[in-house]
Amino acid sequence: MNNQVAFYIPLVSNTEVSQNLVKILNNISSKYNTILFNSQYDFIDQEPRRFSVLHCNQSKYFYGILFAFDINSLAIIDHFPAPYKKIFVTSDIFWQNKTYPAKVSYDLIMNDIDIVTYDSKIYDLYNICFKKPLINMSNGLTSEDFVNVIDSVFSAK
Repeated sequence: MNNQVAFYIPLVSNTEVSQNLVKILNNISSKYNTILFNSQYDFIDQEPRRFSVLHCNQSKYFYGILFAFDINSLAIIDHFPAPYKKIFVTSDIFWQNKTYPAKVSYDLIMNDIDIVTYDSKIYDLYNICFKKPLINMSNGLTSEDFVNVIDSVFSAK
């Protein structure tokens, strides 16, 4: 079984969201081979890093589950040939008060991209407007919920 999991986060800064994602990646590293695809890592690790950090350019040929956390990253990884599964994790409505090409919406609907939300209202909106999300992480962005998502994807193989 290929138990490789990667987060595609081009910019890791010292924000609360970035800190939480790094912590989650560190926590799930005990169960999976984990990689962070990144271009700029502006974060001081508080504990030993248990995951690999590789440049975003190397993510194109990654075999495994690839997570994206913003619509720009999703637009980039959408055309990667190698990932087993591409998952868009969000608690945001990307089309609200923003301008994106219609192709982004089309790709989200038509291509093999699963959606995972961590807000029940956002789950409902994606279900109505695009397609049913894979799961709603009811406890927010937590390691346990990520493990559940990953396990469900690997068991569906």
